[in-house]
Amino acid sequence: MKHLYFLFLFLITSISYAETTYICNYEKKPNSKQVYEIKENKLYIDNEFVQTKSLKVNKLISEFEYEYYLTSINDIPVSVDDKSTYFIQKGLRRHKVDLRTGVGFEINDYLQTNYGMKDGMIKNSFSRTVQSILSCNGFSINK
Repeated sequence: MKHLYFLFLFLITSISYAETTYICNYEKKPNSKQVYEIKENKLYIDNEFVQTKSLKVNKLISEFEYEYYLTSINDIPVSVDDKSTYFIQKGLRRHKVDLRTGVGFEINDYLQTNYGMKDGMIKNSFSRTVQSILSCNGFSINK
């Protein structure tokens, strides 16, 4: 009977999930703010749903990772070797925040490929890992 009780308790706690909302800005870009909201085990960044590879939130931490795709095609082209280019960036972003202190970090692993604007040919490609320190506040958490 005791085993059934613990099994029931485990199932109830694994089905429930915490919901939280907070705002973070990057240490090197203090005017850049993003709103993170986790509800019903789904992540929203600035009110846009983001498909996560993993997501964990409780009263102590908020932690998730997701793949992203970024391009400069709709923006002003960047310059590589004094030629007009555009880039496509594919990456994995890992985000973790201590909800008690508001301090967090993001690690971005990505591959960036630069293409020529006129011929569409690959100009160069490189991998990079970027780490950012986050300052977060405005926590609300429900469980």
